[in-house]
Amino acid sequence: MVYCIRKSNVNMSDSLDLEDIFSRLSVSEEERMDIMGSMGPLIRNLNGPDVGQRVENLDLNVMFMIMSSAITEDEITLACQTLRELLKYLKPSFILERYADSIQSGLSKDAHIQIKILVLITLQQMENEIPLLMSKTSILSLATSTIAHPNLSLAKETMKFLLMLSAEKQEIIFSPP
Repeated sequence: MVYCIRKSNVNMSDSLDLEDIFSRLSVSEEERMDIMGSMGPLIRNLNGPDVGQRVENLDLNVMFMIMSSAITEDEITLACQTLRELLKYLKPSFILERYADSIQSGLSKDAHIQIKILVLITLQQMENEIPLLMSKTSILSLATSTIAHPNLSLAKETMKFLLMLSAEKQEIIFSPP
């Protein structure tokens, strides 16, 4: 789903960089949707050798908090899209080490389905980080508990995650508890 931003009165000039825009997210609730909508094209056009470092310097916990406190479906959708775009620039080990608590919250019973799906898709990218992922037992427990969820999109992403794990570490799936 692509979110179309309404006409914005927020001026996002080319000279305003990602860090400046990101810092505005935590202080401006009224303009948050406009700011996130304006971030999309900026994020997609990031280039250069320092992009990963620039994104690493952002506190993406802000995006996780926005997702968990969002009121409307549009807010959740836009926050998930924005976070998904930003996570593409980060190494899986960095994501897991720095944002483990937010990932765990994103899989909690009360988390919105879109957030759980985003977290599971992110976890699926960690096939080269299995030992680190295995050390996060609470995340694994929450992730596997979503397999029986009535939402088929969520159950499908959980199954993909479990298949990724089992391809690498079969003893995880087939050993007694």
